[in-house]
Amino acid sequence: MRDRIGRSGGCLLYKQLIAVACLAYLSLASATAQPDNDALIAFGLSGMWAADCAERPSSSSPHVKFAIMDGMPTRTVLTGVSQTMVMRNLRMIAPDRLGYYLQAPSKEWHYRVVARVGQDIRNHEAIGPDGTAVIKDGKYVASGAPTPLYRRCSDRT
Repeated sequence: MRDRIGRSGGCLLYKQLIAVACLAYLSLASATAQPDNDALIAFGLSGMWAADCAERPSSSSPHVKFAIMDGMPTRTVLTGVSQTMVMRNLRMIAPDRLGYYLQAPSKEWHYRVVARVGQDIRNHEAIGPDGTAVIKDGKYVASGAPTPLYRRCSDRT
């Protein structure tokens, strides 16, 4: 009888240790995300954005949603389907610019800078995981065309 109690007590202690470890991990992840969440909110980026909010999301009219999901800042691109990516290391790099890293579904990290232009935003820089710039100074490197301006849509979008 004593042997059984000792083992079941040990099992209970083991389960409690696992529970404490899980809570500590979740607290650490939440604490790590807090400055990133604060930067997202301070820059005023939370919400849905599109070049034309009246159009439905599609490949020719993408909508972008910035939000805090499960305690982490995220960017979701809607083009008829949606792709959500975690944002990390959000930093105000100028009064009108926010830099951050995106984790792609492939688990690779991409660097982005979004710029505020009046009440609108635009992609100002985009650097892939191999260090290749796709967007520089608000223009696509390949074509030289400016990136589209996105305006905040209503919450119904």
